[in-house]
Amino acid sequence: MNKTRLGTVSLRSFAAVGLALTVLSGCGGGGGGGASVGGAVPGAPAPVTAAPTAVLLDPVSLETYAGLDARIRAQFSIDVDPATVNQSTVVLLQGTVNVPATVVLNGRDVDIKPLAPLDMTRPYTVLLTTGIRSHGGVAMAQEARWNFLSIPPAADVTTADLFATTAPLAVTVGDVNGDGRADVVSVRSGGAVTDTLTVYVQGADGGLTQPVGYKMSSPNCIPTAVKLGDFNKDGKNDVVVSTLGDRPDAVCGMQVFVQNATGQLTAPQLLPTGDAYRVKLVDINRDGLLDMVGAGFNTASVSVFLQRSAGVFAPAASYPVDTGTDDMALGDVNNDGRVDIVQMRGQNRGTPQFSVLAQKADATFAAAKYYDLPPPFVTTGVLGNLAVGDINEDGLADVVVSVTANKPLARMITFYQDAQGELKAGVPLASPELPGPTQISDLNADGRNDIVVVNRELNTVTVYYGQPRKEALVGWLYKVPFTADHPDALAVGDIDGDGDSDIVMATSRGLIFMKMNLKAPVAAPK
Repeated sequence: MNKTRLGTVSLRSFAAVGLALTVLSGCGGGGGGGASVGGAVPGAPAPVTAAPTAVLLDPVSLETYAGLDARIRAQFSIDVDPATVNQSTVVLLQGTVNVPATVVLNGRDVDIKPLAPLDMTRPYTVLLTTGIRSHGGVAMAQEARWNFLSIPPAADVTTADLFATTAPLAVTVGDVNGDGRADVVSVRSGGAVTDTLTVYVQGADGGLTQPVGYKMSSPNCIPTAVKLGDFNKDGKNDVVVSTLGDRPDAVCGMQVFVQNATGQLTAPQLLPTGDAYRVKLVDINRDGLLDMVGAGFNTASVSVFLQRSAGVFAPAASYPVDTGTDDMALGDVNNDGRVDIVQMRGQNRGTPQFSVLAQKADATFAAAKYYDLPPPFVTTGVLGNLAVGDINEDGLADVVVSVTANKPLARMITFYQDAQGELKAGVPLASPELPGPTQISDLNADGRNDIVVVNRELNTVTVYYGQPRKEALVGWLYKVPFTADHPDALAVGDIDGDGDSDIVMATSRGLIFMKMNLKAPVAAPK
């Protein structure tokens, strides 16, 4: 398993994920692999009255990063006085702090070599000051400044196993046979004679046993999501699968598989509903019984199923939302101690992008309050998935959304909750292209929430590891054989019994197990 580290990014400072170039010296585009600027010809005598300008040679374009052991190079438009090129006039910065580096002038090229590996927790800046002069004594008219990000070379830090099976759509992790070990549960679209719910039990040796399959209530009900929870208060996890019909007369909805005394799942109980594209479980009314929340694919509503008694659900209460649902999450996002519903706009793309249905004191939900992405994503970004959790260690649940787009618009955006229970304007975070399914979990057991994101079609997974003292998140990129794009195709749990959280994905080729056997690196101490 290969990983690559991503830097943090400020939307104001970076025009694209990777390297952003801000040239204050009037040198124009400055690309072209180091072409001279202002009409100067390399090697020609410089006019005495000409002022030097500079372009960046390495990194070479807006789409590349400098390595942790980076050799950073710039090129002057004319010959400059070597005596004016030194550590005072050529400066490497991390924020406002000087980074020790050697500065060597070789012809018109200047090489900047950091004395120690770069720190990934902040962007870096190269500054060429107006103290640099030509041989004729003419100073640079304006300083030149470049911002860049850095990544380490790829290294093997995890293993990824492909468990070949028929195109699973969704997956979850938890104990479904009462032995205290985390098992893997997946669903797939299988047809009339195929088991569509599959349980992989974890053995005592940490390996997964041969799968056990279960059928839906009807072969015309297509599974879309799967979750675990104890519905009948017997101390054993049961399984709920949300299903949509593949024909108009199909009666589908939430299908509850209760675990019996022998660790097997009984035939499903069907709760008919059209709001069964996404499903989440939580005790909404704080009566000690697990409730269900469902969202439809194009129903413009969400439905809440409250348990009246163990294993018995009341008829669904339906609440209107904007057209369709691509994803849904639950959490207290207004700091009143009650669980709210966060729903992402679905198939009818546009604004607003997501909504919050705040829970009221009587366990019903208020009308949806809508939120937009920040510029420029508000008009061009397409949300992929969302998750809810405390990202900045203030004890308040935040909302994280993925903008499933190509560069330069691919981003993860966090809406932080303030002390007044309001979600503030979204803060963008650097992302590879096409970020999609998203989970919030403490992956490296440091007590801080991390963000796990599957990058669609790029065969990578990004983990943004939480940082101390509310610092910016640090992203690491992991290569995998295949990736997933279904909203519920990502789960986190200890699937091999080694005490570390692992990542599980449902892909078109089967289940991918990312066994995170090495603790993820954390930011260098400040």
